[in-house]
Amino acid sequence: MNKRFLLLITLFPLISLSQNNDIEFWNKTGVEIDLKKGFRTSIENHYRIHDTLKELKSIIPDLGLSYRINDNFRISANYRLYLDYNDDIVDFPDTNRFEKSHRYTFDLSIKQKINPIVMSHRLRYQNYFNSFTDNLISEPYFRNRLKVSYEEYEYVAPFISYETFLNLKKRNSILDVFRLTLGFSTEFKNHEFTLFTRYQRSIGNKITQNNYKYVFGINYCYSL
Repeated sequence: MNKRFLLLITLFPLISLSQNNDIEFWNKTGVEIDLKKGFRTSIENHYRIHDTLKELKSIIPDLGLSYRINDNFRISANYRLYLDYNDDIVDFPDTNRFEKSHRYTFDLSIKQKINPIVMSHRLRYQNYFNSFTDNLISEPYFRNRLKVSYEEYEYVAPFISYETFLNLKKRNSILDVFRLTLGFSTEFKNHEFTLFTRYQRSIGNKITQNNYKYVFGINYCYSL
């Protein structure tokens, strides 16, 4: 693989570092199980560190089920339990320092391969809410992601993706967040590793529109 692409992945989060609000590390480890008749289930755990890689941010178990309509279309649904670490209650040792919240998503994924390029488009509806109780606070979003992978190499596939978040709760339906991601994936037998770096910026809220986030990530998936 081109060495300049690897260098770009490494240096990408350091560009405009003076404007940075935070640097985070994200890790995902999961298992995918192919079921009969096009169905597939997944079990994942996400682990995130923030505050310039100094402090635990979240632990996120994730359960998913997807169905392959054909070679180009797939639909899926996922549920996540967010366990967000709250360091504001560190002086109360008997208090649970993790705050729970929930998220469910519904995806439509479209993929087209024109060797050696693979283009994919994912449309996602998600709703993030704090509890199942009466004082429900929800945050529904529509997300739109475009991804291009280059699969000329036998074991390594570099990729780039761009994603936007549309806040459905606001009357003006403005974009809240965008993400730009660079990375590469490698597979052998039933194992897949992904290394990526991500730039994320809040743009819709006047209070948070100058918030930047740079993310380093490593993902692992085992397929059955």
